[in-house]
Order: sequence, then C-alpha cells, then structure tokens
Amino acid sequence: MSVTGSRTGRCRTAGLFQESFQLTANIVDFLPDATLVIDRNSRVIAWNQAMEEMTGVQADAILGKGDYEYALPFYGLRRPIAIDLVLRPDETVERGYACLRRKKGRIVAETPALEIRGRKAFLWSTASPLYDDTGQLVGAIESIRDITCFKQTQDKLSLAANVLENINEGIIVTDAEGIIQSANAAFTKITGLHEKDVIHKRVDQLLDEYWDVEVYREMHDSLQKIGQWQGETSGKRNNRQVVPVSVQVRAIRNQQHEVIQYFAIFQDISEQRKLKEERRRLEEQTMRAQRLASLSAMSAGIVHEIAQPLNSIKILADGMLYWHKKGQSIPSVTLVDKLKKISAQAGRISDIMNHIRSLAAIKHAPAPVPCNLNEAVNAALSLLRRQLSAHGILVRTILEENLPGVLAHPNRLEEVVINLVVNAMHALDTVDRFDKKVSCVTRLCNGQVLLEVSDNGPGVPEEIMAHIFEPFFSTKPSGEGMGLGLAIVQSFITSCHGHVSVRNNQEGGSTFTGALPALSHPGREDGQP
Repeated sequence: MSVTGSRTGRCRTAGLFQESFQLTANIVDFLPDATLVIDRNSRVIAWNQAMEEMTGVQADAILGKGDYEYALPFYGLRRPIAIDLVLRPDETVERGYACLRRKKGRIVAETPALEIRGRKAFLWSTASPLYDDTGQLVGAIESIRDITCFKQTQDKLSLAANVLENINEGIIVTDAEGIIQSANAAFTKITGLHEKDVIHKRVDQLLDEYWDVEVYREMHDSLQKIGQWQGETSGKRNNRQVVPVSVQVRAIRNQQHEVIQYFAIFQDISEQRKLKEERRRLEEQTMRAQRLASLSAMSAGIVHEIAQPLNSIKILADGMLYWHKKGQSIPSVTLVDKLKKISAQAGRISDIMNHIRSLAAIKHAPAPVPCNLNEAVNAALSLLRRQLSAHGILVRTILEENLPGVLAHPNRLEEVVINLVVNAMHALDTVDRFDKKVSCVTRLCNGQVLLEVSDNGPGVPEEIMAHIFEPFFSTKPSGEGMGLGLAIVQSFITSCHGHVSVRNNQEGGSTFTGALPALSHPGREDGQP
C-alpha cells in the first residue's frame, strides 16, 4: 500500500512538473522579445519564435545543444554571452559589451554592432538565473531585443543636436504658448542671452528690448495667419551693441493641424551688410568710370559748347582793348553792356562745366524729382550732336509735346539718353554706309512715358539679346569698352519702377525702349497732345 502510494506520488509530481514546464515553454514561445533558456550545463531547453525570426535558426535545430551553439548566430563563433555570465561571471567577456550592469543577480547589457543575417544590429538583452522550488540553480533565461532602429534614431538625434549646437545660426524652440524650450549656443552669441536665462520664459517678454515692437507685431500677425514669418530687424546684445539680424519663424503642427511648437532661426547679418555696402561702393566707382568713359565720347561736343562762349568773350574783350589802344574812351553805358555780355558768356561756360561735373559725380541715392524727358533728350543731344556729326550720323528727334513728367533724377535721366545714343553711335561705327541715322522718340503710352532710341546699324544678334543688359557684357574688342553703359541704363530705369527692352527693326538696326511711369497729367489722355 505504501509502495504503491509512493509511486503514485512520484508519477503525479513528474506529471505536474511536465505540465509546468510545458506551460512555461508555451509562455516563453509567445514572448514578443527573442528569448532562450539554458540549463546548468548550458544546453538549450527553450528557443522561442521571436528568436527564430531574429536569428533564422529554428528551435528544432538547436534545442538540446550546448557548447555555446546559441552564440553562433550572433557572433559567428562559440563564446559565452550574457546568459552564461549569469551562471559563470567572466570579466574579459563582460568588457566586450558596449554597456553591462548587474542588479540583484540580473544582467542588463547592450552589444556593439553585430552581423546578424547579413545586416548590422544593436541588441539589448536581459539575463536572469532560474531556480527550482528548493532554491537550487537550474539554468538561466535571456531576452534579447533588437534596438537598431532606436540606436539609429538616437544617433540621428545626437547628430542633429550636435549640428544645431555648432551652426552659426541661432535657434530657439518654444511651445504653442511661446514658452522657450531650448536655445543653442549661436543664439547666445547673437543676442547675448544665455540658455539658462531663457528656458521656461515667454519669448515676447524676454525679447521685449531686443525686438522692434512693430516687427514683433508683424511677426505675430503673420504667424497667426499663415504660420510663418521672415524678415530683418535690429537687436541689442547685453553690451547694448546694435546687431542687424535676419529672422525666420515657423509653426510646427501635429496631425490635427494644431500648432504644438514654434522654432525661430536668427542669423547675424552684420558681415552681409558690410559686404553689401562695399559692393555698392565698388559699383558706384565702376559706374563713375563708365560715366567718365561716356564723357570722352562727348568730348567734341563739350569743346564746341565751351568754344562758342569763349569766342564771344574774346571778341568782346578784344574790341574793348582795340578802342583802348586807339586812345578812345568807351562810354560807361557801352562798357557795362559789354561786361554784362562777357559775364553772361562766362556764366554759360560755368553752367556747362557744372553740368559735366554733375554727370560724372557720385551721389548716394539722390532723391527723385519730377523730370521732363524731352529736356533730358535735348540736353544730351546738345553734348553729343557734334560728335555724332563727326561720325557721319544724322540725328532725328520726334518729341511729343506736353509730355507728362516722370519721377527720376535729372542728371541720371540725361545719362540714360547719353548711354543709349552713344551705344547706337558705336553700333553704326561698325557698318559702312553713307546714310547713318539715329532717332530719339518720346511718347505717352498706357500711362508710361517712353523713350525710343533707334539706329539703322547691324542690329542685335538674337543669341546675345538676353545678355545685353548684363554688367560687363560687351561685343566690342577687348579694351574698347567696359560693358556697363546698358547695365547702367537698366539699373536706373528699374530703380524708377520702369523697364527697358530691345528689339531689332524690320528695316535693320535696333530700337532700345525705356519706359517710366508717367506722373498724373490732369485733362490729358494717352495719345492726345
């Protein structure tokens, strides 16, 4: 009776153990992390589905095997892994992990990059010893998780953080309420505000002294309407130094299109401003050189204009000297009259010299005033007519009467006419014909005052027409021109809100047209004199 009962008890215990083991195996099999279990002799007694998927090794092929067989899919060789270190610690093996720590008998470890099934993978594992009901060590279990995506994301975030911290542009990030969450080192350099002083503070209050009030209001309105803003403003560093900055602000939205954050990019544009000013200065010097070159083309006309009043002065002075040599007195009335004439002719010379000086001068953004285009054409041709005649060129003008004014600078408007006419003269110098002609036409069309300068020269080749207004573009032989005349024309007319164009004439030659907005002319319609 006792023997039979003993056998029955052992059978029942074995059955319960078998059921418990099977239940444990089933639980392990369905764990989401790759999991293996070994006994005290390092033989595999459990290898779940997730482990099969991770390694490509089926459970049937590895269950019951020892001699570190389970390390082969991970390291390509037989060696202890974390599950073995639970049973038998080994400092040499432990140092091979990227990170390993022990806590209450458990091991948490992170591997360096391993080659698994043809790809590099980073693994995070947890290993723990297993004990039976009596507290005896019977084996170990290890769960392994592929953290490659996490590591890649972490690396990208680390790289992004490193880039943001080392770029020259200042960056701040705020929440939807404008509370600053982060700021990089460049932001401190540009604004003088340290990260520790700005975190968890409202951006509008913090930058109250830094921002121009109107700029901040404009930015706020733009963010509310379209979720972004870009502009320039000036701020003050802690040392009160004024710094010009370019700012871009953009809203970050979630999938429901709700604003969750804002980020702003600050760029110190002090150097750009300096370079822009230096470039403007160089451009002005270059344009002055072009003006002086244009004056050389007018030299014959200038000599003629000055020679006439000088000749008149000489005749008047010689006449008075003649009467003096004859011992005859000149009546005071006659003397005063002749001196007035001399003064008038000297004044005429002075006007001519001042006019030439103003054409060659550089002035910073002269204020535009109402100008008459017809007067600019007549003034330019008075200087160029003799030069044109010397080149065998006949000049024709058709100037519309009662032409509305334009808003420009008189000398620069005259310079436009000079450059266009000199350009036509140079074009005609390349052709051999006896009837060389240049025409200057002004008219009103669709609210614009037009200047058309035409010639009957060779015309403009189609392949260069798109580049003809570019600075330093020239079809002349090297050394015969800087290629700035037409660029100056376009620059000035564009600055006056006009435009310039060129076309080839059907009968030959080309026509350059400058169009400027007409000032209001009460009671006048286009096409009416």
